[in-house]
Amino acid sequence: MVGMLWFSLDRAPMRLSLLRQGDWPGIATMAIGLGALQTVLEEGNKDDWFGSPYILRLSIVAAISLSLFLWIELTSGRPLLNLRSSCRSISRACRATTPSRSAWCWRGPACRPSICSVPR
Repeated sequence: MVGMLWFSLDRAPMRLSLLRQGDWPGIATMAIGLGALQTVLEEGNKDDWFGSPYILRLSIVAAISLSLFLWIELTSGRPLLNLRSSCRSISRACRATTPSRSAWCWRGPACRPSICSVPR
């Protein structure tokens, strides 16, 4: 695989200055949130779920970090994951498959117009 990549990729100088434009807060909150959530899910059964202070604290860290991650990705100019375009496509799919606007998908968080400004 390395050999195929070596011969197929264009030779271009590295532009390390692009690292400054990365979504570092988004990367950090995603890593912390997913790491904490993975530990909660793997160790929770063994440690009596929310009876353990360790699991409870990690759950709080995961909830706060992943909430911050969503907020950062929805408000960032150059997000790690462009959730705004995903939200628009989910909203369009909801409208296309549901003749009534009072369907379940309009009440879902991914299709809420206050999060994503979707043209009607």
